[in-house]
Amino acid sequence: MKMNRREIIKVSTGATIGAWLLPALAQPQSAFPETLAAAACDTSDNFKREKTMKVQDVFALFITDKMKECKDFYIKHFGFETTFETTIYLQLNVPSGDKKSFSLAFMPTTHPFGVIGSQAFNGHGLMLTIQVADTAELYQKIKAENAEIVHPLTVEDYGQRRFTLRDPAGTLVDVVQSIEPKVGYYDRYQVKK
Repeated sequence: MKMNRREIIKVSTGATIGAWLLPALAQPQSAFPETLAAAACDTSDNFKREKTMKVQDVFALFITDKMKECKDFYIKHFGFETTFETTIYLQLNVPSGDKKSFSLAFMPTTHPFGVIGSQAFNGHGLMLTIQVADTAELYQKIKAENAEIVHPLTVEDYGQRRFTLRDPAGTLVDVVQSIEPKVGYYDRYQVKK
């Protein structure tokens, strides 16, 4: 049985690719770049109806010329898996068994379709938070691997054990474990109605 790229990706990863990308994945390899561009720019009634349906996925897309380094970083430190990879688009996801997974995507500044905002992300104004079961164990592992740690493992009164590192694209990655907050900590932060 011959399968198209969409079916192969879905079977091999169990993950969902962004809805705008799916029509392009079903095309022959030779037509792939053109159909990908058309899918991304589709304003037909079919696409408009699809956009108003239930949200299928939400993921962050980082524009960076360090796609390989970012791929290696998230696979090595957090166990992400490659969902889809080309030289112009990379999507990673966290395997999650029967739960909905979380994805990150990366695109180079030289993307051929002239993506709006194709400047490389500079790491300012965003912190990606990854919640894990045991930050202390992961901190020791990441520290031994010489990753750039910008905030050491700390127990916070507000109910987290956390540390922060920086990925190759400059994104701050806050690694957290939920713990009980200090009694009364949130009293002063209650929303007044």
